[in-house]
Amino acid sequence: MKNLIKHFIKNKIASNEYFLPKIILLFITFSFIHYGLGYQPKFIYTIGVVAFLVFINRVKFLYISFVWIFTIISTIYLPIAILYGSPSFNILASLFYTNKDEAIGFLSLIPYYYYLFSLLILLLGVFCSLLKIKKIKYVSLISFIIFLVILLSTPIKDYRKESSINILNSGYPEIKFIKEFYYSLVELNNENSKLEKLIYQKDDFNPVNSKNKYNTYVMVIGESARRDLMNFYGFHINNTPFMNTINGIFFTNYISAGASTNISLSNTIAIKGNLSNNIVSLANKAGFNTYWLSNQGSLGIFDTPIASMGKKANKYHFLKKGDYDNSTNSSNDTGLLPFIKTAINDNKKNKLIIIHLMGSHPPACNRTNDYYEIFYKSKDVSCYIQSIKETDNLLSKIYNELSLTKTKWSMMYFSDHGLSYANRNDIQQLRIMHGSSYRQNYEIPFFITSYDSKEKIYIKEKRSALSFMSLFSEWTGIDDKIIDKKCHMISNDKCENQNNVINFHNKVINYLEFPIEKSI
Repeated sequence: MKNLIKHFIKNKIASNEYFLPKIILLFITFSFIHYGLGYQPKFIYTIGVVAFLVFINRVKFLYISFVWIFTIISTIYLPIAILYGSPSFNILASLFYTNKDEAIGFLSLIPYYYYLFSLLILLLGVFCSLLKIKKIKYVSLISFIIFLVILLSTPIKDYRKESSINILNSGYPEIKFIKEFYYSLVELNNENSKLEKLIYQKDDFNPVNSKNKYNTYVMVIGESARRDLMNFYGFHINNTPFMNTINGIFFTNYISAGASTNISLSNTIAIKGNLSNNIVSLANKAGFNTYWLSNQGSLGIFDTPIASMGKKANKYHFLKKGDYDNSTNSSNDTGLLPFIKTAINDNKKNKLIIIHLMGSHPPACNRTNDYYEIFYKSKDVSCYIQSIKETDNLLSKIYNELSLTKTKWSMMYFSDHGLSYANRNDIQQLRIMHGSSYRQNYEIPFFITSYDSKEKIYIKEKRSALSFMSLFSEWTGIDDKIIDKKCHMISNDKCENQNNVINFHNKVINYLEFPIEKSI
């Protein structure tokens, strides 16, 4: 068998014969490679790459290097490409801030046939790297001309508008991938530089603390809860019994700032463009006693922007420390309860207690220890429905603890972002994962309840988390000249720019441009 394979490679693959079949093999392989890089294969660009490979085939090292580099990149990147597309700021940020536990969770959600596709690309790449293409008169020259014309077509079109030619604007997926990866990496490095400055930089606040309506403010930040899968917002399974029964102010058209934790929260609880101007710094300067209690991680010098802001609090505690996956870590948010109770009962005036949950972070079954009360569509979705109920139950416990204090208090809850369905073609393997392509990725729950809430009040006007600092100022009674006060956020007044979100490329866009995800 071994000799048969060697004979096949030597006499068929690495020979000068079979010119057309080899061209077809290259075309098929690089169509798959382009897909694995996050781009829809286009005939014109695949032909251009094949022409380039024919031209450089005589230079063995250059040919093999080109085939292998993009085969390996495509093989590794393909699952991400299918789920999230080509390289972007958010994808690189997620990779940078991820940890072993989250990485394993992400890999566990990827269908096995994605890996089979990756393996197919790898095998095709191996065969293509061995190809020896017959030297036919003028073929190399014609191939180079074809490659060059396609390479320059888009830059020449751009020249008419910009009066300059930039080869990086070519439509070749190989060039686009490198360009997008590089620029996203540069942007991420810039953001990380801002984060480093945050640790030492002073904020710009000079707040005026008007008479506070409440003594204790509790802000619960949920994780990955999409609104349409909550009973309070119309979902048919009752997974929000607490929300259903309490009084308070409920927002029915609230959207997150982004579709992932870091992008969303860093633009929610801080003024966009200046992470040092955040709610913790504002409350500190206004004379509040601040607490940050988190079931999400703290990694020391490699902290996420959110953890760094949390450490500005007077008192902070992270259940997950060090490497996220050490034995003291908890996937269950109830581990925060003793610290929440201590903060609530701390005998101090004007307290702001911020609680950051793991909530429904994928994979949802890790949040519920594979437990669910009601089966819905698939195991993963069933766990997700259950995780929302467990968050709802935790909220009820915080509410009860606050009620026992007999003080003036108010509690706010919202999620950082929503999620998307994956594996829609196989209901048994249906998953809930991060995404940024649908409105549901941004549609999140939001409510405020207080000791003196007497009825349910609904805010039906659109509200964006990019305006959260204005809402926070209203809620706490902390005013500052750098916080926008043009519109009354906790009301049904119409406010401007309330459809704005930040996409995976870190750009502000109108979320109504996204389609509505079809129901299952």
